[in-house]
Amino acid sequence: MVFVRLLTGPTGLLGQTVGVLATWLTARETAALSVVVVSLLFFRAFRKKYLLAWAAGWIAYTAFLFLSRASVWHPASTTLAAYAQADFVLAIGLFAAAALSCVHARRALAAFAAVAWVVLVCAAMRPIYFPESNSIQLGLDIACRALAAAVALKFIFSRLARVGPGTILFGAGLVTLNLNWHPFTSGIPTEGYLLAEILFGSSMLLVVLDESRGARRRLPNCRPRSRAGRVMPPSCRRLLASWRLRLRQKRRGSMLWKARISYLCSM
Repeated sequence: MVFVRLLTGPTGLLGQTVGVLATWLTARETAALSVVVVSLLFFRAFRKKYLLAWAAGWIAYTAFLFLSRASVWHPASTTLAAYAQADFVLAIGLFAAAALSCVHARRALAAFAAVAWVVLVCAAMRPIYFPESNSIQLGLDIACRALAAAVALKFIFSRLARVGPGTILFGAGLVTLNLNWHPFTSGIPTEGYLLAEILFGSSMLLVVLDESRGARRRLPNCRPRSRAGRVMPPSCRRLLASWRLRLRQKRRGSMLWKARISYLCSM
């Protein structure tokens, strides 16, 4: 108990680690890491593999926010700006991969990966070779948003029968993630971006809960039940199947003997 108190207390190792992270990270970065933790907990509970890509996307997005803030501190460093731009495209790609894996769109995922790789390389090279070109930066941002819009439409159309709040939040959040187009978004405060990111982070979790609820609804119609209405265990189902097979064999044998006796009597 003493060790646990030393570890988890306000002056313990865990408390000091959280305090250091709180001083280094902003509210948006802390919220992104919180989405990573919740996504991993959902993966442990529901075993959906696309949640791993979703969590990796939020790790990349946290790195993008941190490097963007660091590039403001060091404006002459083109390396930080290159890493920041590459991390943003990587985050968008991982979010899109999670969505396409959720709807089992393998061909669309392969095509998106090929195009996203080209956009990622161009976004990483732009601050190094064309640091003052705003037109190239705007073109790369539009290309990234166009890819995100295509993935969002594919995700929504693939879930037309199960459209819910998670699907709508994902489509809107992926296209408008960290949208920073001056002067149209100059009046949006930091709290607005934080709220949008929290809603976007909860979208895939709502999709997982919706799928789990739908699977539970379909489960009573798929699993055999006894006359009392309880779900039969696999051992009882195998025993019942063997009894039915024996009963069918006996019926076939009795019918065969009846046919033979009737044939003899007719002679």
